[in-house]
Amino acid sequence: MKKRPVCLVCIGLMIAIWICHTCGVPVFGEPAVTAEERKLLEEGQRVFLSGKITDRRITEDTVRYTLRHSRVTLRGRRISFPKLFVSTEYHGSAALPGDELAAWGDMRPLEAAANPGQFDQAGYYASQGIYYRVWAEETTCRKGGDGLARSLFCLRERLTAAYAGHMAEDTAGILAAMVMGDRALLTEDSRRNFQVGGCLHLLVISGLHIMLLGMSVLKLLLYLRLPQKPAGALAALIMVSYTALTGSPVAAVRACLMFLIYLLARVKHLSYDSGCAMAVTAICMLLVRPGCLFHAGFQLSFSAALGASVIAPVFGKALPWPGGSGWKAESRKKAGKGELGKKIGKALWESTVSWGAIQLTTLPLMMYYFYELPLWGLPLNLLLVPFVQYILVAGAAGSLGAFLFPGAASWLLLPVHLGLRLYDGILGLARRLPCSTFVCGQPAAWQILVYYGGFLLLLHFLTAGRSSYGRMGRRQRLRGALAGGLAILCLMGRRYPAFSLTMLDVGQGDCLVLQTGKHVFLSDGGSTNVSEVGKYRILPYLQSRGIGRVEAVFLSHDDADHINGIEEILEMAAEKKTALRIGHVFMPAWMSRTEDGARILSACRRAGTAAGLLERGDGLQCGKLQIEVLHPFQEEKAVDGRPYGGAQSGNAGSLVLKVGFDRFTALLTGDLEQEGEEELIPYLTKIDCLKVAHHGSRNSTSEAMLEVLQPELALVSAPKKSFYGHPHRETLDRLKAAGAEILMTKDSGAVSLTGRSGGFLIEQYSASQKE
Repeated sequence: MKKRPVCLVCIGLMIAIWICHTCGVPVFGEPAVTAEERKLLEEGQRVFLSGKITDRRITEDTVRYTLRHSRVTLRGRRISFPKLFVSTEYHGSAALPGDELAAWGDMRPLEAAANPGQFDQAGYYASQGIYYRVWAEETTCRKGGDGLARSLFCLRERLTAAYAGHMAEDTAGILAAMVMGDRALLTEDSRRNFQVGGCLHLLVISGLHIMLLGMSVLKLLLYLRLPQKPAGALAALIMVSYTALTGSPVAAVRACLMFLIYLLARVKHLSYDSGCAMAVTAICMLLVRPGCLFHAGFQLSFSAALGASVIAPVFGKALPWPGGSGWKAESRKKAGKGELGKKIGKALWESTVSWGAIQLTTLPLMMYYFYELPLWGLPLNLLLVPFVQYILVAGAAGSLGAFLFPGAASWLLLPVHLGLRLYDGILGLARRLPCSTFVCGQPAAWQILVYYGGFLLLLHFLTAGRSSYGRMGRRQRLRGALAGGLAILCLMGRRYPAFSLTMLDVGQGDCLVLQTGKHVFLSDGGSTNVSEVGKYRILPYLQSRGIGRVEAVFLSHDDADHINGIEEILEMAAEKKTALRIGHVFMPAWMSRTEDGARILSACRRAGTAAGLLERGDGLQCGKLQIEVLHPFQEEKAVDGRPYGGAQSGNAGSLVLKVGFDRFTALLTGDLEQEGEEELIPYLTKIDCLKVAHHGSRNSTSEAMLEVLQPELALVSAPKKSFYGHPHRETLDRLKAAGAEILMTKDSGAVSLTGRSGGFLIEQYSASQKE
């Protein structure tokens, strides 16, 4: 560090930004709105705005614009917003970057995560200076000038359209992502193939892309006999334009700046130090946009670059290729073969060491942001990454050829299509291999700090423990291995609760997670106002907790807001789109005769999940955890000597579960309403926690039922704005009168009860995030 003072300056700047962020100092481009105006915007406020378009994204029926230097009129006061999202309906045409957009619409803050593991939209875009979005009902546009940014954007869209028109859908999406950074055409199947194969970095414009293309361009210019300075200047201009063409993602900007520093050092005949180059690049980016310090792309890009350029050489010296000078050949012919094998072996060893260094450097961040690790990453990266340069160069050349000679586009892009089809096929095969993914969960902050402390200790032993001959002693190797092993064990360690009950915030729906040790059970899982709730809320929570298997799912009844997320996860499991496995799905017996029930049973068969039907008297025990079915009653059986005539479908036939662990009891009631409650009351006893039925509907949770249950805690699953008005005031009043503490997902986000000695700890996710 003493020889690299710029690195110390960079670390100091990062610490200063972190302190400012922690203390709430507004240095990240937050708009200057008052507390009253912020409250109005959180409830949704109609505004008039205008600003300059810098980017757009088109889906099937909507178009989203990114506006810079927007001016918003809120109740007569004009407020400046550095950046803003504006979405509106797409009718076949849309404005371009550089145009001036004016709009009327509903303005709200971006959505914060309401559950552990859920994508934090507000936090992610806050690091880019974007805090609010507008759904525009009316828009007008004034055309701007034909600047460079507009021209590059149009070129990008034309090239992407060329891929879609002359290649298959899957390979067109992969090429557009690899060359242009445009993932609009990328299929979910291909994205999952690359993710599980540990090659997702190939589908984003990362440092690998910039450096490979930049060095290829520089070598080509020098091969054409251009002098050093003109070749360097032209290569710099080409790579800056390419970075702008791809939309200037954080990783690409980092790599581009480092490439420019490399070119400057080369032209000036100075030595290039990658550590100093990274520090200078980070300082430049943080001074322009301090919030990017908290951007996942910034952290992953710099940590990967650190692993490749700084850590890998240390590992390479500590772990030299074992093939050294021990290979001998008896004849010239055999010697030639031996030399070739020696070169291949050495190249594979060096690539393995480099890949290992990058993985160890980025490991905590990968776990923190993605919750799972690809187990086939090493062999697949060794097999595929060496050929990426040829794919990128061929793709860029084919793109240019297709642009200049449209009639021959299909033939020009054919080699790229075949190469990408091979890539996708290999990764798809690996995805279907057993144990392709390890669900590791999200580590805590202290685990990450301890890991990096152990990692630094490992590096110390590797660099300080070398003899005068450059060889490392056995004792130093042992110390280094011990430090690294303990760091990894600390990072991977998970403490599973003796018992926990968590109600997830799924909007208009229900999902409860019961956990005892490593055993996990779900009660319902669906939503009618959150799109793909299984993929974006239920799965992320389970993965963030390191849960790769759910023992059983209990479906209370067949309403979509209780089952569609589970059905979605079953379909994903059947198609190998998730590593999560579900052991059993249980439902009321009457559901097997419904269309929705038959669909769930079919999904279970495709996913390899066992299915079962439940009635009163059934139960399940897992250690101290007991789950007892109280409702619905057995069909065509007598109840207290009387023939049972109750309803056996819909809300009235909801599955009601009594959960017991040690001295704690909870009642999970599905959507049970008055008719079912009256049948159930004679069989109820006092409980500690009540999952309020039907999202707090006025027709549920009667006074008679509460008089028997006397719950200390009542959990209500309801969205911030319910179409049905849930929870109803009458129900909340009844709960308060019964002396129950009420927690609602619309206010608290996910609510979790975790067993502690002598009682239970109640955690409210949204409240803890605000703190």
